[in-house]
Amino acid sequence: MGKTLNIGWSTKSITPYGRKVSLSGQFYERIASEVDYEITATALAMDNGDATVTWVSCDLCNMFEIMSEDVRELVKRKAPELKTGHIVCSVTHTHCSPYIKSAPKAGIKSNYKPPEGVMGIEEYHDFVANVISDAVIEANQNKISGCYIQTAVSPVQTGCCRRGIINTGEAVMYIDTSRPDFVRMEGPDSGPISLMFIRDEKDSLKGVIACIPCTAQILEHQYCISSDYIGRVRALLKNKYGDKFLFMPLISSTGNLSPRNLLTKDYGYGNMYDKDGADHMGKRIFNAIIMEVDNPVETYKDFSTFGVAVKKLKLPGWLPTAAEYQWAVALKDTDRIKYDIKDYVQKGIEPYFRTPLALAKRVEAVIARFENKAAYETVNTEITALRIGNTGWVSNPFELYQEYAGRMLRRCKARNLWSIQKTYDHLGYLPTMQAVWAGGYSGYICNGMVDPAQGGELLVKESVDLVDSLF
Repeated sequence: MGKTLNIGWSTKSITPYGRKVSLSGQFYERIASEVDYEITATALAMDNGDATVTWVSCDLCNMFEIMSEDVRELVKRKAPELKTGHIVCSVTHTHCSPYIKSAPKAGIKSNYKPPEGVMGIEEYHDFVANVISDAVIEANQNKISGCYIQTAVSPVQTGCCRRGIINTGEAVMYIDTSRPDFVRMEGPDSGPISLMFIRDEKDSLKGVIACIPCTAQILEHQYCISSDYIGRVRALLKNKYGDKFLFMPLISSTGNLSPRNLLTKDYGYGNMYDKDGADHMGKRIFNAIIMEVDNPVETYKDFSTFGVAVKKLKLPGWLPTAAEYQWAVALKDTDRIKYDIKDYVQKGIEPYFRTPLALAKRVEAVIARFENKAAYETVNTEITALRIGNTGWVSNPFELYQEYAGRMLRRCKARNLWSIQKTYDHLGYLPTMQAVWAGGYSGYICNGMVDPAQGGELLVKESVDLVDSLF
């Protein structure tokens, strides 16, 4: 006799209605109070009677360890009798959500104070942690028994490579591909959207889990609170299936991708820095989901193999060499790293290449890490793996280059593997060594905490081992 799956969910708003907030995601400050599409937290609770997990998708730019742990502690305090299982928090990486608390970094000072009348970071953090904990509890209290899952795959294009290579071999983030020294894009575009449709014992469609290879950052330069294209997909699905329908968006490992095709002159689907572009992306993903509802790849009704595994990792920190330290010290007080942040109200084209700001951030990181090596030499984090039928999920705390996710997929025992980024904590980018050698934003030491030379392959191995432990 097989085991059935019990599933519950809850979506709650984390929108600070009526308040001014400072938006996360850019170097320059953006103060906003207007709401485009509300930002939410969706908790999905699953168990087969033995293994249990609650995964949360948040419309935030970053997830930090302090938020993940605060949520777990609040759930324990509010509902000690509840068997929530392991609680995992991920984000969609919208750049139009407020800041939440993060841990201070040794040797790097932050004197930020919000302007008068703007909601403070701690206040918003506490508000969000409280809402997420309530969503986790509600999802576990509202479980439906006897559910089954159908998997599907949509080939619809979403994420595109955002780093270009010039004729010197250097890489440029958001490159202007019309420049005469442009040679090619650094890597491939995204793969397909992976889907899981949830049906109850009467075969009624109750929701969809979507692993999308594209961050929600079309509106990254806008001055509004927004869940970006994710909010549009959510609204379209609720309009079709009703307010209780589950949409659980997860973002796969796409640290070197963005929603924009930089090689195409006529996108044909709106301005990909503005709301019409987000509208089109939302419709495209909605249509992709609808098209696959009746075209499942596999149907899972026996969940005897459903399982969850968690592992604490120690990864090697990204430390500078003595030569890099000498380089940074020589630049520290020069005009080469003096900048006015007002010059970086970005328009999206080459915002961060051979500029004083780029140099300043690199210099700051090199000096801080060299002079505080003990604080940076090891990075502690956590990954979670999940087995649903023949499909595996595995989390990571990075903006992870998709090459690593590809290695995990090909090496693991799962038929399909969802590599879900920006989960539990935010440790910056984890680029490939080829990206580090090419330089450019996301390939600099200031952009990531873990050494790509050793940490990337170690993350792959640990992730594959954790997934395979469930198969």
